[in-house]
Amino acid sequence: MRHSALLLIVFVGCSLHSGPEQDPVTVTLIAPTAVTGTWSLIDTSRVLSCAYNLTAVASGGRAEETVVWTGATIWLDAPPALLATQPHPATRVAGWFGAPDLASGSSVTAQLSVGREAPFTAAHQLRYRTTRGAPSRAGATVQCLAP
Repeated sequence: MRHSALLLIVFVGCSLHSGPEQDPVTVTLIAPTAVTGTWSLIDTSRVLSCAYNLTAVASGGRAEETVVWTGATIWLDAPPALLATQPHPATRVAGWFGAPDLASGSSVTAQLSVGREAPFTAAHQLRYRTTRGAPSRAGATVQCLAP
C-alpha cells in the first residue's frame, strides 16, 4: 500500500509538469531561385536591377511566441567586381515587412529590388531574436540574371 501511494504521488507530480520545453519559434526565408532583371542607366553607369518577393515564415514554438527583427545583410556578388555588402538596421527590416515582429504560425512578404553593374547573386541574411531572447538568423539566395 505504501508503494502504491508513492507511485501515485510520482505520477501526479509528473502529470502536473508541462513536459519538456518546446523548441523556440524559427524563421524560414523563401525567395525565388532566379529572377531576370532589367537594365537601367543610373548617372553614367548601367545597372542590372532585380525585383522579387522575400517571404519570412515563422514556425514552431508556442502560439503566442514572436520573433523581433534585429537587422539584415544582403551580399551582392558580381564577379570579378568586389563583393558589395548592404547592412540594414532593424527599422529597415520592419519597414520591409510592415511590423517589427512576426508571430509563430504567420508569414509576411517584402518586395525587394537590388542592383549591380553585372549579373549577380544576392545572398540575404535576416537576423532576429525570439521571445525567449535567443538570437538567430535565416537566409535565402537569389540569382539575378541579365535579360
